Amino acid sequence: DDYVFLPAKVSPVIRRRPNMYFRRAFENARALAGMEDFTMHDLRHTAASHMLMAGVDLRTIMEIIGHSTLKMLTRYTHIALDHKREAVAKISTLGF
Repeated sequence: DDYVFLPAKVSPVIRRRPNMYFRRAFENARALAGMEDFTMHDLRHTAASHMLMAGVDLRTIMEIIGHSTLKMLTRYTHIALDHKREAVAKISTLGF
């Protein structure tokens, strides 16, 4: 139940919303990188998509990302074109 990147002692508010702890550091890093149109929310999309393409099961992704429905998870996952091509290429190995 502990968060990986939070210190042992944090306020109840930060424990409920850990993104608040990282906001200042994230905003500084984003500005230094010159990324104007990038948010912490974008990281959530990226993490969900990469987990899916790595073969993590949907239920686990939903629990990590914090979604309760598959419909909401599908809004967050975006499969890379190369990943789709590899999936289609696997059809030839199915023995038809």
